[in-house]
Amino acid sequence: MLRLDWISPGDDSFGTARVTTELIPALGDHAVHTRLYLLDSGEFYDRCQSLELENEVLQLTDPHWIRKGTLFRNAKALFQQLNVSQSISIHLQKAIQSFQPHAIVFQHQNLVSLVSITARRSSIPAFWLMPNYIGSGYPFDINKHVYGLLCRLGNITPLANSKGTATSLGGRWITSEVLSLGANPSRFDPTRSQHLKSKLNIPDHHPVFGMFARLVPEKGHIVFWKALLNASNPENPCHFLVCGDASDTGQVVLDELRAIAAQHQAENRLHWIPATNDPTPWYGCIDVAVNPRLDPEPFGLSVVEAMLMKKPVLAHRAGGPGDIIQDQITGWLAPEASISSFTHTIQDALKSRSEWIKMGLEGRNRALNCYTIERVASNFHRILTSKLNS
Repeated sequence: MLRLDWISPGDDSFGTARVTTELIPALGDHAVHTRLYLLDSGEFYDRCQSLELENEVLQLTDPHWIRKGTLFRNAKALFQQLNVSQSISIHLQKAIQSFQPHAIVFQHQNLVSLVSITARRSSIPAFWLMPNYIGSGYPFDINKHVYGLLCRLGNITPLANSKGTATSLGGRWITSEVLSLGANPSRFDPTRSQHLKSKLNIPDHHPVFGMFARLVPEKGHIVFWKALLNASNPENPCHFLVCGDASDTGQVVLDELRAIAAQHQAENRLHWIPATNDPTPWYGCIDVAVNPRLDPEPFGLSVVEAMLMKKPVLAHRAGGPGDIIQDQITGWLAPEASISSFTHTIQDALKSRSEWIKMGLEGRNRALNCYTIERVASNFHRILTSKLNS
């Protein structure tokens, strides 16, 4: 039996939380025993406890340095993080010795330095499930060089969630492989959706476009809402269902959405529901799921989840959605993340309204064949055994 130590900052949410909580049990079906180490306790710890995931909270230091940006913002920040990683690594190494893992697994890019040091000291290989692109805003791509060098020194194998994420790391120091993500079809089961249009006072014949994502500007809520209003007409008064946390930045985005609705006398066509760990009942409210992220989406787990729920998906082509969605078959791909581009794509979708049910079925079949958590676990197990036996 393979033994893995999975390292988490302890505040996982959305996609990274779903990957952690769903992939660990799926790996168990492949005789992989995984112990989860959290650097801090909180809501994610409670979630792991409720799911009976074997875990240990280390609380070795204030973990908020994990969220203070990327690997570094300047030279001083870089050395500060490396110093903190050195300190934490000593304790993390002692914690994992009792389990004697064959490998270490982690997701968050700000754990690279910590895991690199720990893996090197322990002579244990590590695997980085890369959830996001490595940014290109640094002079001479120095951040990519630092990440690549740390991976090479620490014997870390980067496993990117898409081809775009893989290439963003560069290839000078180390080459990233691709491990596409997936969702749990038993959780994202169309039979779990509920007919809730009446609860939101939405007429049955009105088309509803739904978005399940964090309320932050880069997700594209505002651009898409403007496009949806442009594409609407008396025959197709489109509604927009938004599910997300309306605190801090989220409230700013929601207020802007409501202001736009008021300008167009469309207040009754904008619907907000709070973020939830189980969005499946609300899929019964929507006809089309959307992912209008403005910058390239690293993968697009929400796209896969919607496809499993038999919903066609409209998304920005850049990044993962361009690989997942079959244009005009399982959804529609907008070539640009602009109001005009989304407007034209929405109009195309409305013209093919009679095909939406068929497209939803095609989408679920594609997701079941290519993007399930079981498939991710099987592919990951294959990579693990290959790397560890080489």
